[in-house]
Amino acid sequence: MLKIFEKQKFTILTILIISFIIRVPVIHLFGDQTLQNEWPVLVNNLFDNGKFAFRNFGNFYVPNLYMPPLYAWFLYIFKLLNLSNENYINIILYTQAIFASISVVIFYLINKKFFSNKLNIFLTTIFSFFPSYLYACGQISSITLYIFLIILFIYFFIKITSEHNYKYAFFLGTIAGLMILLRGEFILLFIFSLFYLFFFYKELKLKKVVIILISTFLVLSPYLYRNASELNTFSITKSIGFNLWKGNNPYSNVEGDLTRSVDDHGPIGFEGKIKEKINNLKIDKYYDISLDNLFLNEAIKNIKNDPERYIKLYIKKFVSFLFFDLNSTIKNYYHVLHIVPLVVISIASFFGTIISINHSKNLNLIIALYLLYIFIFSFFFILPRYNLIILPMQIILTGKLINKIFKKI
Repeated sequence: MLKIFEKQKFTILTILIISFIIRVPVIHLFGDQTLQNEWPVLVNNLFDNGKFAFRNFGNFYVPNLYMPPLYAWFLYIFKLLNLSNENYINIILYTQAIFASISVVIFYLINKKFFSNKLNIFLTTIFSFFPSYLYACGQISSITLYIFLIILFIYFFIKITSEHNYKYAFFLGTIAGLMILLRGEFILLFIFSLFYLFFFYKELKLKKVVIILISTFLVLSPYLYRNASELNTFSITKSIGFNLWKGNNPYSNVEGDLTRSVDDHGPIGFEGKIKEKINNLKIDKYYDISLDNLFLNEAIKNIKNDPERYIKLYIKKFVSFLFFDLNSTIKNYYHVLHIVPLVVISIASFFGTIISINHSKNLNLIIALYLLYIFIFSFFFILPRYNLIILPMQIILTGKLINKIFKKI
């Protein structure tokens, strides 16, 4: 027994070290040099002006509801160290590399529930060395942190259904709260997961579900209090309208509307009527809410006026996320190191899903999360980094396909 334990510790340590080492050259060769996209605006406003705001009009800073807060806080913590720009970016990227390496270890522990050790090592190696996942840790993006949390969520979900220790319920709720603060759509998957626990694990004590809900609420409560007291809303973010419009307007393709541009005050370059409506919005602390409601109404109007177009576009987005985009405009999307692994894993996981349905309750949850992510994101738009969110589930489902093939052989 002791030998088995020591062997497992050695395996875990080896996975952790190798996963980190292979990410170091990626960071130095391909890593970002500065904060990217929305993040410098959020972090600098928070650091320089003490305002958690994405938009400002002169000296008036609109309280942020556009972006989820967790990754901005993550970047802000390192900003407090007052490092040079190079060291500031490096410490962020190396921290992400550590998160990614721990994710690989947790992924290995999850796979122990489903596969033999040899197949588990093989699948874990695929996950650790997957090119787009290697590349992601060198980018100023929340995706590495999100993968870390979704893998922990699956791990603690399996733990709570197989062991009686109540601490796993607390951990599961805490992770769920952090994920909601990182990406707002996870609240839908969290609600689904709770219903799944209730209906398919009837032996699960109600006390565990209560602990999950309480711990989730405790994580969310400071930000919910801020939004409720300052903005009269219990929302974590208010960007569903803009994201729905971006994926459902006359210019939209699978990746959303990439022909329009954005400045610090919001979207610009629209057709006359919508631009006029944006310009006429009242500039006050509710600006993010008003702007998002405007885009939500416009998106719904677009869909109602031409339902056939947007149904077809939804199906195209769904298929592109399930497999791959045949008409991507993203730079290097068709690079061999990106497209070949993506094609192989998407097709293999599709067939793995078919043969894995009703194999076990835990595996059914992984299938459900995998399909729900595709179903939900397809309402909006699909970017290449979103494929990484479902990658852990795809590799597990691919493992079931490999297992099936070898058993038949």
